[in-house]
Order: sequence, then C-alpha cells, then structure tokens
Amino acid sequence: MRLIGFNFTSIAAERKQALQSGMNINTNIEFTDVQEEKVEMLKDRTPLKISFSQVITYSSPKDAKKQEELAKISFGGSMLIAASSEDAKELLKSWKKKEVPNGVKIPLFNIILAKCSVKALQLQEELNLPFHPQLPRLTPQPAQTK
Repeated sequence: MRLIGFNFTSIAAERKQALQSGMNINTNIEFTDVQEEKVEMLKDRTPLKISFSQVITYSSPKDAKKQEELAKISFGGSMLIAASSEDAKELLKSWKKKEVPNGVKIPLFNIILAKCSVKALQLQEELNLPFHPQLPRLTPQPAQTK
C-alpha cells in the first residue's frame, strides 16, 4: 500500500475548564468509511479512500469525585491509498463488517498519528495543554558498583 494523498476535513480544539494534576489524556482513532475511488493515473493498483477521526480527550483524574471532560482536540479527514487488487478486495470485504485488518490498520494508524500529531502539538501549545504523547518520567538510578 502507498499513500497518495491526505486531507483534513475538520480540526477542532476546545479547553473547557482549568486543568487538574493527574488528569487523563486519551487518544482514540476510528475509521469512519472505506470506499473505492477512481483515479485515472493508477492502472495496476486500486485506489481506496479511507476516512478517519482522531480525538484527544483530557479528563479529570480517575480518583476525582466527578469525571469531567476538561479539553478536547479532534481531527477528521481522509487519505487516499493505492493498494494491490487483492489487498483492496480484502479491505473492502472486511469493511462490510466495519473492521479493518490488523495488517492494514497499524500502517494507517501510523500515517494518521504522523500527520495529526504535528497539528495537535501546535494546538496544545496555544491552549496551554500538556502534550498528548506523554513521556515517562525518568528517575535517576543509583550507580551500581562492581
């Protein structure tokens, strides 16, 4: 599979309340549609349009009395991929059950994350939100003696 094009159809960011320490940051990616497209330039491959949504939600900590959504960043878009006829048939067949095979899902997730993360980081900075790819805090390890 090859990526031919990528387009955003919607980008939204909202900070509803003051942030809390220990809040939860969740990222959810969903495929909303898969359909065959017509592209005259592709003769030996089948073009597929895959629509998606990605939502990054900031919510109150799990131990809070009331679970509230504090902020939300959402993206909607579509990508055009060129797949072999066998891969395209398999993907379209599985999409009838609203499923995407894992062999295809992971590379598509990687494309979505690569394109959306850059925009999300900019929006997070402007709204003064913590960055969504949370990095583990490293604690210094005591020196080991031999």
